[in-house]
Amino acid sequence: MSSRTLAYAGAALIFLLLGFFVTYQLNRQLATTAPLADEHDQPATAPHATHPIPSASEQGEAPPAWPRSGELLTEDDIPVLPAEIQDLLADPGWNQPYITPSFAGRDVDQTAEAAGRAAGPYAVNLLIDAPLSADQTSYQLALQQDESGSYVDVSLHAQLAPNAAGRYPPVRACVWAFRDGTIQYFAGGREAQLLNTTHRYDLRHTQVRVFIVRLLLVDSEGGRSYADSLPIKIGAE
Repeated sequence: MSSRTLAYAGAALIFLLLGFFVTYQLNRQLATTAPLADEHDQPATAPHATHPIPSASEQGEAPPAWPRSGELLTEDDIPVLPAEIQDLLADPGWNQPYITPSFAGRDVDQTAEAAGRAAGPYAVNLLIDAPLSADQTSYQLALQQDESGSYVDVSLHAQLAPNAAGRYPPVRACVWAFRDGTIQYFAGGREAQLLNTTHRYDLRHTQVRVFIVRLLLVDSEGGRSYADSLPIKIGAE
């Protein structure tokens, strides 16, 4: 190979290496001067993107029923309660005068003959976990105190005697009225859950010391039975 040919080949190799070097330097310069992408320019499908959990209605689920069974309600809630409950509270039996308990303090099985009275298909014995007065005309509960004020906790139980026909249709719903501006509605569940409840009378904002509880029972045949408790006297000796 002649010396001229070697010279041309050397020159070509030098030009090729210079080209690679210039290209490399330009790429480095562009990489260091290009602006960083703003986070708002990221696509919505970026791996770190978060999405709110859809609500129950957006997922096609029904909203929770209101009121929940056993939820304590105020009388101010009545106008917006479901129609079924409003119908119960508009029933003439619910607003009847005081229903004198004919067998308070005695076992309900001894008073099955009372089942035919106007209070409804069931004879209902409404009992309070508290001592009766000497003449058995009221319950006596001691006033309780804590740092928030005066109160009394009451446990209530309903006993049933069969209806006049001797049948015992299951209870499917009930309403307790505590006569302190609150009511409690139960529906479904076991009968024992419907017939037993507890209530706290908060006495910080009232001077009332005597309460009478009313209970409405609705059986599976649509019958409605009512009962009142004996007066509950709080703080009485």
